[in-house]
Amino acid sequence: ISPIASLVMSYLGLLHYEANQLPEARRLLEESLALSKRLSLEAQLTFSYGALGLILYAVGETEGALESLQKAYGLAEQTGLSDNQVFRAWEADIHLKGGDLAFARRWAETLNLSVADTPAYLKLDMHLVYARLLLAQGQVDVARDWLKKLESFTKERLLFRRLLTVHSLQALTGARLGEGAEARDYLAKALAIAAPEGYYRAFLSEDERVLSLLTEVRHLEPAFVDKVLEYANVSRPKQVIPEHPDVDVTNAEALFEPLSERELEVLALIAGGFANREIASKLFISQGTVK
Repeated sequence: ISPIASLVMSYLGLLHYEANQLPEARRLLEESLALSKRLSLEAQLTFSYGALGLILYAVGETEGALESLQKAYGLAEQTGLSDNQVFRAWEADIHLKGGDLAFARRWAETLNLSVADTPAYLKLDMHLVYARLLLAQGQVDVARDWLKKLESFTKERLLFRRLLTVHSLQALTGARLGEGAEARDYLAKALAIAAPEGYYRAFLSEDERVLSLLTEVRHLEPAFVDKVLEYANVSRPKQVIPEHPDVDVTNAEALFEPLSERELEVLALIAGGFANREIASKLFISQGTVK
């Protein structure tokens, strides 16, 4: 068995991941891991553990994903065969997407990340996660300037997959600033890169508000956008209001301005056939508020 087979399988696995073909991506990465162990390919084993972490997170196995990334980081640190910080960046990204801003903030502080940094190829994953952290912390103007630097860097070097992510984050930033036209323009640029290559995970892995923004530029790539939204609904579990288990509110999360718990309660009661007066009485609010 040629050692190159493990490398080929891992990269094929990542291609399937980008296309959101997750079962096949997982199979290929697990086979790559098994082969790397048999042949004692430490560098390849490190990479396969890291890539598998991305796939496990995509299928909802967060604990397994973090464990796989920690193995990748540990191996890279022991052998010195590859840059271990990319795995730490992916780990921080998972925590950030799970709402653990404190973890992501500590990660950024440990690396002394700053918007004064100069973008670098081997640090792009870290720099993109840092941009997401800035947005999560409400530093939208700072994030905009930082993303502009990343845009110039990736565009000049024809790093289109990374540029795609930059544009998606720029679209989100524009929307956060109330600049709808700018948000749509950046998302159109992202679609121009993603659609021909089938980069579905590029959108599925970002903030869900990006998905709601996609509907505004659907006319540019209708088949691709419809597929992204189809994948999103399939992968997102059904959500209900505990007091009203028959009311599915899954799509509420896809709104750019998500509905509050009280708004969802009102909608659930409307769906239950209650009049405005009855809803106001039940929730101790005015009929005007209900309306």
